[in-house]
Amino acid sequence: MARDVETILGDMRANPGGIKFSDACKVADHFFGAFGKPRIAGSHHIYKMPWPGDPRINLQKDGPKAKRYQVVQMLEAVEKLKTIAAAPDTEAAKAKLSGKKER
Repeated sequence: MARDVETILGDMRANPGGIKFSDACKVADHFFGAFGKPRIAGSHHIYKMPWPGDPRINLQKDGPKAKRYQVVQMLEAVEKLKTIAAAPDTEAAKAKLSGKKER
């Protein structure tokens, strides 16, 4: 039975070191797939982010699981993306994406 993204996110928050690589990729595809397909370089799956700075999430296998620190980074990016999407003012959302301060 296929697991839904919200269930996987809950598991990621509870135990970031115990997430299957395929589940981590499913979450990344769901949230970051709109910004382009991941670039795959060897064992690295690299997803683009819509904000400046270090605009990517990197996932790679650690056995059958995803690396813990990368799952934590992805959770932070998902929360940032959800915060931006929830911004009632589109100018505020654009400012958060660009890294600029609001006036």
